Amino acid sequence: MSQSVSPAARGRPAPADGPPAATVRTVVLASLGGALEFYDFVAYGIFAAYIAPTFFPAQDELASLLSTFAVFAGGYLIRPLGGMAFSHFGDRFGRRSTFLASLLGISLATLGMALCPSYQAWGGWAPAAFVALRLLQGFCLGGELPGAITYVAEAAPPGRTGLACGLLFCCASLGVAERVNDFGMAGGWNLGLDSRVGCAALN
Repeated sequence: MSQSVSPAARGRPAPADGPPAATVRTVVLASLGGALEFYDFVAYGIFAAYIAPTFFPAQDELASLLSTFAVFAGGYLIRPLGGMAFSHFGDRFGRRSTFLASLLGISLATLGMALCPSYQAWGGWAPAAFVALRLLQGFCLGGELPGAITYVAEAAPPGRTGLACGLLFCCASLGVAERVNDFGMAGGWNLGLDSRVGCAALN
């Protein structure tokens, strides 16, 4: 018995083999954003030798460096609070808006740290402002990574969630590796503001 095909069925376009272009764009932009943010976040620890005398001068160089690393740790300790806050806002206002807000927060905090005057110029206000910006950076990063994972996982097509999230983590790791690679080519800790231009474009 032959089966007839209706004209409507014959004129229907074949389903696309790959994921929609909007999905690919979401995954790529979120992955690039993750790479840029981790590129900036780890810069503090890598350039600690420059930061210590600039913002935490002391007669004992070891004490100055330890103060710098204490602030470095503070950026990590505040990340869970940022994750909880941005997760709440993501459920309430949407993943995309919250994700972009976290990216913008990290961008502004990093730019502020790069432009922050030294201890010689501002006195005690310089380390206070620098610490506040570092904590803001860590707080926003605590919301950026979980938000990016959720955003990408929800946008990925069925059966491709692992691949999409794997690409995100791969790009974040590449951001860390690239910052380490750039360390030898930088003349000061606050160089590399070109990454802020790319992140602003993504925002």
